[in-house]
Amino acid sequence: MKKAMCLMDERKEFAIKNLTNKLITKVTFKPQPHYWDKKEFPDVLALHLHDGQVLIPSIDEEGNAPGVLFTNIKWGMYI
Repeated sequence: MKKAMCLMDERKEFAIKNLTNKLITKVTFKPQPHYWDKKEFPDVLALHLHDGQVLIPSIDEEGNAPGVLFTNIKWGMYI
């Protein structure tokens, strides 16, 4: 019998499956659609992948505002 997968495991599996071997083909700063106040957040980063996915960092799971993207090269970027 297969063990039930917890939500965190499902998210990890989804991330691995959907982000492994992907290529960023374009970076934009006005992704569409986004629902944040354009005056407060005029330059929201979007990373476009070769398979059509668009990654937009969010402050939380509900997408209440743009978030932080950290790298291992320098410092975190509030985007």
